[in-house]
Amino acid sequence: MSDESDFYKFAAEFKNRKRPKLAAMMGVNFLVTGVIFLIFLWMGLPNFNGLEWLGFLVMFVLVVVGGTYINWTRSAPNCPNCKSNIVLGRPVHCHLCGQMLKNGCCDRCDVNESWTAMFGNIGANSGNNQVIQYCPHCGVWLDTDFRRLQRRSG
Repeated sequence: MSDESDFYKFAAEFKNRKRPKLAAMMGVNFLVTGVIFLIFLWMGLPNFNGLEWLGFLVMFVLVVVGGTYINWTRSAPNCPNCKSNIVLGRPVHCHLCGQMLKNGCCDRCDVNESWTAMFGNIGANSGNNQVIQYCPHCGVWLDTDFRRLQRRSG
């Protein structure tokens, strides 16, 4: 990075990245879950009294609103510099320090993104479970709360 303002520029762009409209996501989620709810009504639910129905509807609304907000905050995790998805794909840089990986490993941060990592102890690569600070593809600082998706063996 040539300038300190460049260092912070991509992190600010990532925090303010374009996401789907929250109201549109909420509407779609209410529509889909509402249709599922109507199917259950058509199939026949147990006879609830008024207070039980109210509790059921409040839980229904809270689950839809909470789930939509979580999906909205986790949407579009693309680096503003290289446009790559920071959660998926083969990393070239360490997501904790931004340095180039050597054979898929960063000894400084205890990150092992090589294909052999799935055969080892999960605790041996504690850096793999840390939040992404730098783009794993181009190495710019992003300061996110995302984590890399871990490959599972078996």
